Amino acid sequence: MNRADYFLASIGDPHLRATVQRIASRFDRLSRHLREIAMQLHFTPNHLARHCYLSESTMRKYIDNLYKALDLRNDIDANVFDHTTVICFAAQYWRMRCQEEQHNADASCW
Repeated sequence: MNRADYFLASIGDPHLRATVQRIASRFDRLSRHLREIAMQLHFTPNHLARHCYLSESTMRKYIDNLYKALDLRNDIDANVFDHTTVICFAAQYWRMRCQEEQHNADASCW
């Protein structure tokens, strides 16, 4: 079992685990800009805005666009799971999968 699989298995709630896996599969279709925001979503919108030299309202619009691009409204019950938490988990899982794919591709070149 690889690191990404261990990470996914460590999510105790089966519904959350399935949602994270489903959302992570959509990261490939995000623009680079939205993907970078998703990877940093564990910070507050205010912190992200200052880091990117944007207003907080502009950053919140980007985050709303991220939610729409990931089609979260149908996948996440807002009363059960926080959107930001699911995206942060999905981003970590996606990043781990990408690193493993890159590692496997590098190893096959030898």
